[in-house]
Amino acid sequence: MKKIFAIVVTFAMLLSLGTVLASAELPAGISFTPGAYGVEDAADFTPVGDLKITWDPDAASKLDLTDGEMSDWSEAGYNMVTIDKSNMVAWQPHVTAPANWNINTYFVADPDWLYIGFYVTDDHFVYSAPGSRNGDAFQVCIDFGGKLGQMLEQDPDNLLTPKNIFYSFGCVEDGAPIAIEINESDGNDGWITEADGFGVKGAAKKTETGWAAEFALSWNQLYDDYSNKAWDDPKIYVGSVENLPLTIGCCLYYLDNNDNGTYDWAAGSTNGIADDAGVPQVSWTAYDNGINLELDYVDGMTFNCENIVVTPPEETTPEEETDEETEPEETEAKTEAPTDAETEAKTEAPTDAETEAKTEAPSEGGCGGIVGFGAAAILAAAAAAVVLKKKD
Repeated sequence: MKKIFAIVVTFAMLLSLGTVLASAELPAGISFTPGAYGVEDAADFTPVGDLKITWDPDAASKLDLTDGEMSDWSEAGYNMVTIDKSNMVAWQPHVTAPANWNINTYFVADPDWLYIGFYVTDDHFVYSAPGSRNGDAFQVCIDFGGKLGQMLEQDPDNLLTPKNIFYSFGCVEDGAPIAIEINESDGNDGWITEADGFGVKGAAKKTETGWAAEFALSWNQLYDDYSNKAWDDPKIYVGSVENLPLTIGCCLYYLDNNDNGTYDWAAGSTNGIADDAGVPQVSWTAYDNGINLELDYVDGMTFNCENIVVTPPEETTPEEETDEETEPEETEAKTEAPTDAETEAKTEAPTDAETEAKTEAPSEGGCGGIVGFGAAAILAAAAAAVVLKKKD
């Protein structure tokens, strides 16, 4: 009788352990310190997620990027997206952004440029010196075509740094051309301007409630920066085949400076993934962008960048092409009726060995597999108990 009890208890303990291991993957034990990173509850964080880029081949004639004045963006009817504290995580614990802080932003594209414009609501404003970001500053990081993230998934050692490429600038004198600083480009970092022949342009301006900026990055500039970092030169496809958009992994960052040239606070868009303390983290890498920009295919769409290939409906991208041919013989064979011998074989009862094999190991179905394994284990224990009892 003692042997019977010991066997049953052992298998019951295994079942309980399996249930505990399965439950350990749940976030039930995660804690969050109220007030940390400027919010009272971790659930208040919300990833921005997917945003559509507006395609307008006439955008260049509608937008004047020389004054920092943003009224022409709204007059053109472009969509505006509001990003606030719920979408941004502070870089330092126990730092709170101003209560009314937010960024109202636009994303627009034409054959030459990706345009980004925004209004920042910020009670405290500090100008940056030209060619610096020692005042209030804005950053956008780009994973062009999502290619850097794909490379990291295939080979984590493929890139020198896993971060996206940063484009940063401060709010300089009203209407002055902005210089953009490139970071994390693996050897091509530095300040670039339109006057130096780079594919960037724009201006910023102080407003009554904060500041505004409008700038553009050319498709050629974005592609060249990506290609330099990835040491690769693939084509990027956009088209109507399976609704194939041009995708751009994106994160936004805001740096609020004080009068001493240091930051009062800084925050970046979150991907919603929490750390061990339950705090959603800032998106930094090409793996998990806080924002996914998508430019859908439009009839007549063209790009003045030879590495972006538009695929009309009747064409397919190289990834979708195949040299495999359908073999009619195999298709016909699959449709033939089964023989009497095959039918009899399928209806035969399983052997004792097959029955035992099915109860030996759990499936890979998570908790259900573990519970199924535990139930099978208890049944096996009971069977063993009967055998032992007979021997006694």
